Amino acid sequence: MQDDAEWKARLQAHADRIRVSGVLGKSAQINRLFDFLVQRSLAGVATKEIEVAQEVFGLPVDANVALDATVRANVHRLRKKLEDLPPSDELEQLVLPRGEYRLILVPQAGAQEQGGNAPPAQSPFGMATPWAASLRRILLVAAALGLVVLGSIWLWFADADRSDRRIQTGFWKSLTSASFPTLLVCGDYYMFGEFDQRGVVKRLIRDPDINARGALDLDKMRGGGESKQFVDLDYHYLPEAMGPALVMVAPIVRAASNDPERLSSVGTSRFTTDMLSRNNIVYVGLLSGMGVLRDPLFEGSGFVVSADGDAIVDRATGRRFQSDWADPAEDRLLRHDYAYIASRPGPFGNRLLIISGTRDPALKEAAQIVSSRAKLDQLAQQVGNGAFEALYEVRTFGPSNYTSRPVIVRPLSAKGRTKRR
Repeated sequence: MQDDAEWKARLQAHADRIRVSGVLGKSAQINRLFDFLVQRSLAGVATKEIEVAQEVFGLPVDANVALDATVRANVHRLRKKLEDLPPSDELEQLVLPRGEYRLILVPQAGAQEQGGNAPPAQSPFGMATPWAASLRRILLVAAALGLVVLGSIWLWFADADRSDRRIQTGFWKSLTSASFPTLLVCGDYYMFGEFDQRGVVKRLIRDPDINARGALDLDKMRGGGESKQFVDLDYHYLPEAMGPALVMVAPIVRAASNDPERLSSVGTSRFTTDMLSRNNIVYVGLLSGMGVLRDPLFEGSGFVVSADGDAIVDRATGRRFQSDWADPAEDRLLRHDYAYIASRPGPFGNRLLIISGTRDPALKEAAQIVSSRAKLDQLAQQVGNGAFEALYEVRTFGPSNYTSRPVIVRPLSAKGRTKRR
């Protein structure tokens, strides 16, 4: 009984640490799911998928969980968030096993061989830190950055091919005659560290409200206590689809720019509001990665984006388009994702182009659409060559996009607002 009580105390401590860190984000569903699983795990109660569906997500008693992917999609998202966390000081990881609805504590790989007391490696910052726990994440980030670098090289050194017929379509043509230089903005995410009294960086934190170094400094000035232990590590990560998207889009951006020599790129975590007044903006990234650009990009739009970026809602009808995409290794079901494309005038006489989506498959699909002359011509037939916005449903199966179709395509007024019908 003492061992059981000790295990429950450690699990509760893990749960408290995760809640305080904010790594679960602001999604009410993910936070409810986490709290529910913590409660059931502490109670030692075996939980079925239908119980999660009813207790956490409010699905009816007769819900067919085999067809409804709500539970599995959110469990996958929670599992990924837990996997990305560094281990505790006791070198334990809180794990949500595949195919189960309970939380367990697992020793970090190699912890037993080290006896739990091996000194952590020294970081380049002169602080001892458990970098091994973050190695997988760092490698994935490096791979994504490598693809982005490839896109950037293409952006900077490829010849501006003015004969590219795609730049004569309504979507891209506005850049060719605009008097502003073009700025390619990539939706990235900022992470910072937290160190203990020994100067050990014990975890990496992703807080949606702190997406830049300046925001972290402001939070430290306003706050106290725990915020004083936060440290800028200059860590930024990108969605997996960013590399392929930039490889498709960057050459067209350069060809369409009226002044290729002044063409530049920046991540949203380093974007400043004065950049909006001096440039045409081409945003490439997830809806959740827009940062301070979200309000100006969606000013006058007929859509509203959810706080976590996983859903987009039509203002007129209230219809909600929710992504249920999950890791292709999780199952082999048809999933839904949503790509969003828009071209509209900016607030300073500049131009705003948006190539985005709720999750990675949708972002890749959006990039494919705006890099296809045939698909751009289809759009022009519906909305002409002026301002517009378009939402596409993307169906995925395993690792591949299966098909896509437009669900809402509408013109915007000269001021970038939804036209009344």
